[in-house]
Amino acid sequence: MGAYIPGAPQDTTKLSQFETMTGHRMSIVSWYQPWGYDNGIYTSALDTNALATVAARGGIPLITWEAWGVVNGLDPAHLANIPSGAFDSYIDSWATGLKAYGKPVYLRLFHEMNYQGYPWAYGVNGNTAPDLVAAWRYVHDRFARAGATNVQWVWSPNPDNGLVPFAAIYPGNAYVDWFGVDIYNGGTQFDWGGWLSPQQIMAHTYQLFQALNPAAPVMLPEVSSVEAGGSKAQWITDLYTAMPGAFPNLKAIVWFDDNWTTVDSRNLPIADWRVNTSLTSLQAFRDA
Repeated sequence: MGAYIPGAPQDTTKLSQFETMTGHRMSIVSWYQPWGYDNGIYTSALDTNALATVAARGGIPLITWEAWGVVNGLDPAHLANIPSGAFDSYIDSWATGLKAYGKPVYLRLFHEMNYQGYPWAYGVNGNTAPDLVAAWRYVHDRFARAGATNVQWVWSPNPDNGLVPFAAIYPGNAYVDWFGVDIYNGGTQFDWGGWLSPQQIMAHTYQLFQALNPAAPVMLPEVSSVEAGGSKAQWITDLYTAMPGAFPNLKAIVWFDDNWTTVDSRNLPIADWRVNTSLTSLQAFRDA
């Protein structure tokens, strides 16, 4: 059980408040870091303070490492730039830093690479399927050379949308430790097919994961639901009670606890994704 809470790794009171509210300790603490810019808590350098904070609480970090910005005058979202060696010193700084950290850490690179809202995605900035595979393997190999064996690599597409076959963009079993998929229920608030249970959203993608590697564990690095269109409380109950039985390889669920009604979300879905949007949804989470 884990959560993304904005600013939580940097401010432990936020994590403590969430855990008190929900009655659960978060085994996984998620945050996001860009490759090429600094803005408040979003830094391109490995956040060693956040790592230490999470470790001190007995948690495992989940870092979504996003190829935003410019490094050494080049854009890493143009994935063909990565195997050129232009970012080697930057990649190596993360590899040696995570090796020095020494404890388990989940690293989610190029997440949702089949969603074209991101500049590193398939079909954006000229990125091809071979580019995605080559860039992933290149970064992974530099970590391996640095001896960062404590890093668990999370390959995390969006639910299959027909844009590109998973098999075409999958780096291979030797390069992936976990599968991940972000599932959001848009209900009647968004034109995403109506109210869908977590099982309905997950089923096809899980089958595709099984075809790639039936032994690999699966996590939901981002998961949430709106209230409009059904019972968010029942959705949360299903998430934590029905999903593990339906999908035996599912081993981790990371709740996305952010309010996107008041922030610039880069034209992404404007909604309140927090667990406590109603007393019933919060109680369902407490009962999970």
